Amino acid sequence: MKKVLFILLFFKLIIGVGQEVQIDTLLINPTQKEWEDFKFPIIRIENEKLAKAINEDLKERFLGNEYSEFPIEKAIIEWADENIVYLDFEITYNKNGILSLNISTEGCGAYCTNWTVYYNYSTITGDFFMPEDIIKISEIKDKINRDKKFQYLRAKQELDELFAEPDSGLDKEQYDWALREYKSCEEAFEIEEIAIYEDYLQIIYDCHLPHAIRSLEPQIELKYNYQDISDYLKIEIN
Repeated sequence: MKKVLFILLFFKLIIGVGQEVQIDTLLINPTQKEWEDFKFPIIRIENEKLAKAINEDLKERFLGNEYSEFPIEKAIIEWADENIVYLDFEITYNKNGILSLNISTEGCGAYCTNWTVYYNYSTITGDFFMPEDIIKISEIKDKINRDKKFQYLRAKQELDELFAEPDSGLDKEQYDWALREYKSCEEAFEIEEIAIYEDYLQIIYDCHLPHAIRSLEPQIELKYNYQDISDYLKIEIN
């Protein structure tokens, strides 16, 4: 099954310490299907050993340590198989020796599902930043939990209002089901992913509901301006 592979220059930036950080787009064209090209980031740095370490780490994290024996092009082809229909990425921050990006995927089986994963790296050392490397989790967690609780209260209020509408189509069984899912999501919350943007930091948090009630998913956004959380930051972002 023939596939066409090539590299396209995507983004280029000079960071403060003098290293050139360049993000290439690896385009993977599954020619036998009417999908748009899959896109995967390739990091280029003057220090090739450092760039290789970041690229290898990103590959292993994204693919869950599968297909380690293959180069990235073939690894993605093997991983995508017949079910992946979309793959793209976004660079959200690339300066001060910090690279923040996310990779979005859509897979289709009985239903189509999309998801996004988030990664943060030092382009000076090559280290992958865990959430605890970026913020003081034990100190900021109460603030985040308060914000999360407030947004869930608002989401439940909106659900109540929808249920009260005679023509909404939301029945009691679906309403109760959604409330149970809200509670489960809220109780299971952990700070596991962080996205860094030019003006704010976001704690990644999604509450995914079963397909039958997916339209009732609560929109919880935990975004913080750097000025408001400066006391909690462990790395210099701005």
